[in-house]
Amino acid sequence: MTTLFSFVGTGRYESVRYSLDGRHVPSAEAFTQAAIVQLLAHRPERICLALTVKARSTNWPILEARLHELGYRSTDIKTIDIPDGNSEVELWDIFGKLVDIAEGPVVFDATHGFRALPLVATLALPFQGDRAGFHIERLLYGMYDSQNPQADTPIVDLSVMLDLPIWQQAVNDFKYHGRSRGLEARLRRPVNDLGRQLKHEAPRELVSLPKLLAKLSDHLSVNRIDDIPRIATEVVMRLREATSQIEAHPTARILKPLSTSVRELLEVVEPLESRPSEDPIEFHIRLALWYADREQFASALTTLREAVTDALVDLAMRLGLAEIMAEGKPYIPERAKYRMKIDGIFSQLAAGRPYHDEHNPHAVERIGTAIAHNPGLGESVESVQVMVEQRNKLNHGYKGQQQKDDASKMQRDKHGLLGLHADIRGFAEIVRSAIGVIRKAG
Repeated sequence: MTTLFSFVGTGRYESVRYSLDGRHVPSAEAFTQAAIVQLLAHRPERICLALTVKARSTNWPILEARLHELGYRSTDIKTIDIPDGNSEVELWDIFGKLVDIAEGPVVFDATHGFRALPLVATLALPFQGDRAGFHIERLLYGMYDSQNPQADTPIVDLSVMLDLPIWQQAVNDFKYHGRSRGLEARLRRPVNDLGRQLKHEAPRELVSLPKLLAKLSDHLSVNRIDDIPRIATEVVMRLREATSQIEAHPTARILKPLSTSVRELLEVVEPLESRPSEDPIEFHIRLALWYADREQFASALTTLREAVTDALVDLAMRLGLAEIMAEGKPYIPERAKYRMKIDGIFSQLAAGRPYHDEHNPHAVERIGTAIAHNPGLGESVESVQVMVEQRNKLNHGYKGQQQKDDASKMQRDKHGLLGLHADIRGFAEIVRSAIGVIRKAG
């Protein structure tokens, strides 16, 4: 059930010929509300009007009579009494009353209203709608020209402007958290319309952007380290092409907020893309810092830890350990069981603790020999254990930790960042140094 919401003003309105979506009213109307219910393809079933005391005693009786003539019953019309909005207290009073408009789609006519009241409602309705169960389907405004009152008067649709705060929130969600759901929602309908209209001629890069953003966001949320750079590279390519494609296709002009946000979005994604001939450790560190900047500390620490494990697996392969036995089965270096076992052997032996593995005695022997004959290898592996312990605390929700333990880490610095942010930057340098030593060992 659609509701028309509007204010009733206090001025003296001229009767003019309104038009909307290529249709004209049969006869001149003084009130846009009366014109809109005749011009919309789907006539609103309900009308909700906000009235000041003066509007109720002046224009409301005239408008009410006209709406009855157009077939609306008193039960179809709801009125809300509001103050004039002359103070902050009155503005908040109006804000609170807007929650009572309706449920479902709302067509908001912002033409009439005392002073700034239509502007107040334009800002407040999207917020209240999210909580009260209604949404603004269209925002309309009658362009009355007092210098030429006999001319046709268009009612323009300003709905796309209502989306701008939502666009900004969507961009911020992606920028500060890596979440793309808001951008996907804003892109989906225009992109689908573009695909339907242009079919095979639709710009593939623009049409594919929502799914690619979703894919990148999903991979970031679960930290699929090896897949992120490939997807990020595709997203960067699509974003760089988006502006020109939006300008080239009139149907895509509704995506103007995207083209003006491309630079911000690229700043988010470019650090994640593949770089030719780059040392993989540099990507791991860059990704870890990307997570840390967004206070996703568990993902940041896991990324650094996996970089160390990659280096240890490479060393194990150079030591001739083509497979490892775990739970009675052989595992190759590409499998998680292999990585966990190699990681555990290195960590135990580097700490100087005795380690016995009846299924992998050759692995224990070769790794032990490597640590003994490569100065600094054991110390380098041991140096990352502080980081590993911090990661384990995060992964296990600090269960089993005394309350005072790491209490300082939960305090924010002057930039609003947890102390862990600085720690991760320090851990990144430790990891870079440790991997340098591991790579030289053999």
